[in-house]
Amino acid sequence: MTTIGRLLARPALRDQGRMGLWFSADLDPSNTDAALALSSIGRRETVGMSFGFRPTKENRLEPEDYNALPERTILEAELFEISAVIRPAYPQSYVDVMRSDNAANARRRLIEKMEREHKLRGIR
Repeated sequence: MTTIGRLLARPALRDQGRMGLWFSADLDPSNTDAALALSSIGRRETVGMSFGFRPTKENRLEPEDYNALPERTILEAELFEISAVIRPAYPQSYVDVMRSDNAANARRRLIEKMEREHKLRGIR
């Protein structure tokens, strides 16, 4: 599913913590594009997120080993867009449909899952 240049909802940024960016958006199911997005996310066809941003503050660590990759940590950024996508550039990104009354519990479970995955990968 590709929806280019369509605003389906105005996302509200909820948290910009050490685990990344959290947002919520109320999609109107009577909007055809929004209904397709909700359905695709609910069926787990659309699984990740894409973020358009410009870093405003970052740290770079150049490794001593020539064959190792440099490490870049984005500390602050100017956010331009958020999109749910089928193939995210970063597989750690995640999108899901939640009922608002259950969102806090779902968010807690997701954070715990991401922390376990990061620990296994050695990500701080």
